[in-house]
Amino acid sequence: MNCILLCVCLSTGSIISMNISTRDRCDAFQLSSSHVPVPGITWPYIAAELLIALLAIAGNILVCLAVNQNRKLRTVTNYFLVSLAMADIFVGVLAIPCAVLTDLGLPHHNLPLCLLLLSVLIVLTESSILSLLAVAAERYVAILLPLQYQRIVSPRNARLALILTWCLALLSGSIPLMGWHGSLPPSGYVS
Repeated sequence: MNCILLCVCLSTGSIISMNISTRDRCDAFQLSSSHVPVPGITWPYIAAELLIALLAIAGNILVCLAVNQNRKLRTVTNYFLVSLAMADIFVGVLAIPCAVLTDLGLPHHNLPLCLLLLSVLIVLTESSILSLLAVAAERYVAILLPLQYQRIVSPRNARLALILTWCLALLSGSIPLMGWHGSLPPSGYVS
C-alpha cells in the first residue's frame, strides 16, 4: 500500500486536492537502494505547482494586508476570510513544496520524514478546507438568521470557531505521526 494512500485515507480525502494520486509511491517505503522517479511527474508540472504556490502566496498576502490596513474591513466575516487566506499562504509556502517532494519520491528511505511531510500536507490542506467550511457556515447563518446573526456570530464565537478549525486540522494531521516510530514490514510497504 502506498504512503500517499495511507494519508489520503487518514485525512478524509483532502490531499486529493493537491493532485497526488494514490498510484504515486513514497520511496521511503521501498527497499531498493536506487531512486526510481515517479512516473508521470514532469518538470512542467512541478513548475506549474510552484507558480500556483507563488501566486497563492502573493494574492493571499494582499488579502491580509487589505484587512489589516482598512478599519472598515475588520468585520467578523473578514476574520474568517483572513483565516482562510493564512491557511492558503501556508499551503503555498509549505504544502505545495512538500507535495512536489512527495511526488518526486522524496524523502528516500526515510519513513519518519516522509510521514512528517505528509502530515504537514494534511494539516495545511485540512486548515484550508475547514476555513472554507467556517466561511460557508458564517454566511449561512447571516442569510438564514439575519436577526440573530449578531448574537450567534459574535467576535468571541468567531474566534472560538477559528481556533476549533485550526485545532481540528492539527489533530487530523497528527494521525499519521502516531505510528512514526514503527519499522518497515519485510515487504517494504506499509499496509
